[in-house]
Amino acid sequence: HRDLPSSPTRRSSDLGFFLEPMSKANGWGRDVFALAVAIQMLLWGVGQPFSGAMADKYGTAPVMVVGLLLYALGLASALIEAGQIGRALVITADTYSKFMAADDSNVRTIFGDGAAASVLTSTSGKGPRVKDVRIGCQGSGARNLWVPAPGTDFKCEFRVEPWMIDEGLLFVHMNGRAVFQHAVKQLASELVEITKRNGLDLQAVDLFLLHQANLRIVEAVADMLKIPLEKFHNTIQKYGNTTAASIPIALTEARDAGRVRDGDLIVLAAFGAGFAWAGCAIRW
Repeated sequence: HRDLPSSPTRRSSDLGFFLEPMSKANGWGRDVFALAVAIQMLLWGVGQPFSGAMADKYGTAPVMVVGLLLYALGLASALIEAGQIGRALVITADTYSKFMAADDSNVRTIFGDGAAASVLTSTSGKGPRVKDVRIGCQGSGARNLWVPAPGTDFKCEFRVEPWMIDEGLLFVHMNGRAVFQHAVKQLASELVEITKRNGLDLQAVDLFLLHQANLRIVEAVADMLKIPLEKFHNTIQKYGNTTAASIPIALTEARDAGRVRDGDLIVLAAFGAGFAWAGCAIRW
């Protein structure tokens, strides 16, 4: 990944297009057979236009749109294993800054804009391998982290009405306490379950990468599971919560810092709006 200057006019698809030079450098051109898009803002009606722009850019089909990076990773991996596709480009990009009220310090100081790209392919050779992906969702927590409007809940003549703007309903609303409690519980559970399901010892994991929502969440999970905090790689202090892109950004930085070596067992866990969560085990 690379840092980019902030811009009030930048779109999610713009962040995706910034990945093109990296795609060319790694030989990811139009021979990619499928595009998997992980974008949290699909929950608020922009996921399909974004995926369409990306599909047109990379000339891919089919297009899969989901909310979490690990959902996209799991879906793409399953299709490759089933022989439906040979290679997938997984893109994550969110410009959460556009959904932040300027006077809401509860969310504006936490989130950042970010994008990342990964290529998955079938191979019999050496290299990182996705061992397993678990996903879950609990819809009852949806209104603890959401953008209330526009939506079909409102019985009004137009999709966006002036009173929605006046009441700040077009911006992110977050119940911080509820999000924190559920995130700690589900992230800890995913780390345990993904290792248990694959016959792995939690203490034998070389590196943990959690969704970078809040450093206190990572610390609470580490404390709950009695895992040394040094086994977690964090970037929240540098970029904020870049939502769907936070894990691939953290993985890239960990690799570049020499924290990832051949043969390492890496476990990822994500949590996001919905509430949705997922876990993933990778053998590097």
